[in-house]
Amino acid sequence: MKKLLITFTFFLFCNFLFSQQGEIIYRVIPNNIDESNEFGKKLAIEINLLNFSLRYNMNDSYFENIPHIPFDDLSAKLALISSGSPKNWYQYPKKNLSYYNINIGSKKYQVLFKDHMKGWEISNESKKIEGYNCYKAIITQINSRTLDKEFVEAWFTTDIPIPY
Repeated sequence: MKKLLITFTFFLFCNFLFSQQGEIIYRVIPNNIDESNEFGKKLAIEINLLNFSLRYNMNDSYFENIPHIPFDDLSAKLALISSGSPKNWYQYPKKNLSYYNINIGSKKYQVLFKDHMKGWEISNESKKIEGYNCYKAIITQINSRTLDKEFVEAWFTTDIPIPY
């Protein structure tokens, strides 16, 4: 029994030592919102309430909106869409595969994206965020509804050894 306990304890230690998993909470920083009218004020409030969670391990990740109680339902839906993250995403970087679930009628479907993470341009611009050396990355995407070009800016660090 003692040998089994030591083996199990060693397994837990190795699992803890070599498995990297965690959660990162994201906030949206609004820009270019015209708050001179009631609609803009409501939208700004809802955008400021948005938070997202990225739960990850060495194999996959799950990105989701953290639900909150909105002040205005329509503004909350528009805020989520304008944040660029209206869906919860699963990602498998080793397979370069991403997907989200969508309900159509009473059926659930998976929408797959290969190469979802390709196309980012890493600039030379850097800054310190919360004590970490961070680098700017930009991607240009086409808005599927308006066909306008959208520029997405993200800051990342290599100081934290995780695959996301």
